Amino acid sequence: MRGVVTSVSNPLPIIEGSGADRISIRLVDGILRISVEHEPPGECILVAVSKGIAAGWIRPNMLALVDLTRFTGSVDWAAMRAVKDLAPWGAGPTGRSRVAYLVRNDVFRFLIRATAALFMKTQHRTFRTEADALVWLNSA
Repeated sequence: MRGVVTSVSNPLPIIEGSGADRISIRLVDGILRISVEHEPPGECILVAVSKGIAAGWIRPNMLALVDLTRFTGSVDWAAMRAVKDLAPWGAGPTGRSRVAYLVRNDVFRFLIRATAALFMKTQHRTFRTEADALVWLNSA
């Protein structure tokens, strides 16, 4: 076990992948932080999310910040559909989940629109700065 998991923070990340192609997940101040670097295989993404759910870090209804600024690959849509099937994303007593995406450019907006079509009960929005993303996530 990597340590005691709390609902607020866990400084030890879940990391899947090899070399530069990886995904990392951590929980900081109640916000799930996911970083996708280069082109991790879809299986790595599925394993990382499954581990996050098992650890209690990832719940169907929560705030998340996904950093895609170092993502350079293609999306494994089969893996994304498998992640969708892991939980009833966006369901819960506190309203819809919110996911902020940090992106390098506007091209990512199309990727986020496709993702939003899979996770329809979740609010999705792109940002260029972490500060702006956190303001949006923390506004209710």
